[in-house]
Amino acid sequence: CAASTVMIALTNPLWLVKTRMQLQVVRIKPSSTQLPSVPPLPTTNATLSENSFLQHQRQYTGIVNAFQTIIKEEGLTALYKGSIPALMLTSLGGIQIVTYEFLKYHFGSY
Repeated sequence: CAASTVMIALTNPLWLVKTRMQLQVVRIKPSSTQLPSVPPLPTTNATLSENSFLQHQRQYTGIVNAFQTIIKEEGLTALYKGSIPALMLTSLGGIQIVTYEFLKYHFGSY
């Protein structure tokens, strides 16, 4: 379980930044050279007018900027949001091995 804890401690910040960057929404007004886009979703940072598409500013400009912004606005511990469920999932393998060995020892002769 120690290896999985170290793995989560090292990779959770990367997964968090990757997920947040993927969830950024940027829609532009269609031009004659662009394909039609999906209808806009209203948000608080967006402006919407008739026959236009949602326009939203990107919150992060890159990976380094995302790390800096998250740490500045939410603190260092924000990089580890979601790590408790990840730890619970990685402990499943250890639980299975212990349970298997217990059952094998007590019921192996049947």
